[in-house]
Amino acid sequence: MSLTLAAQKSEPVHLHFTPLYQGKALVPYEDGEPTSSSYIETFKCYLSAFKLIADGKVVWEETDSYHLLDASDPKTLEVHLTVPLRMAWDHVEFLLGIDSLTSVSGALGGDLDPTKGMYWEWNSGYICMKLEGHSPSSAGPNGGFLFHLGGYLPPFAFFRTIDLAMFSAGEQNITIDLDAFLSAIDLRTRYNVMSPGEAAHELGGTAATIFRCDNAK
Repeated sequence: MSLTLAAQKSEPVHLHFTPLYQGKALVPYEDGEPTSSSYIETFKCYLSAFKLIADGKVVWEETDSYHLLDASDPKTLEVHLTVPLRMAWDHVEFLLGIDSLTSVSGALGGDLDPTKGMYWEWNSGYICMKLEGHSPSSAGPNGGFLFHLGGYLPPFAFFRTIDLAMFSAGEQNITIDLDAFLSAIDLRTRYNVMSPGEAAHELGGTAATIFRCDNAK
């Protein structure tokens, strides 16, 4: 009986994330002969601290809110929030990356488990966004580029707040425009960022601009 009542008091909000590359939903290259000289092998990022906003005020926030998106695992691109039934909201807010407090807590479990390949070490914290691939524009070895972006110490903390206007009803589709991210980088001179610091911080500012809601208000 109590479980039934609890179920009636909440409803799901489904957020569908689509990494976009060359104008299409990203399918990471895995093995075999590449069909193009431009391709992405890995895209992962942490999204955390999800909140729903109504008229500028927080009306709901997720506890233990850590989600690792991995383009090679489609089920991770679906983030499901359980919110009070018929609650009105007009924006969703979340962090791209992991906040400082969590980063200094050491390696944790779930999506934060170091086996996910997104943890450096205690004094560097988590890799908040990982993008690996090849491009003719890159001056890196064999045209490669590697961006392992993170860091929690000021003044070069990576994490950014993303705020998107949305309808509160129905499913929400959110695009992550990797074309926009890569076009903002001169791969002739910057093709490899693998540690916290000023470069990662700068790219965090770029990464914060590539999220958009396809059915926004």
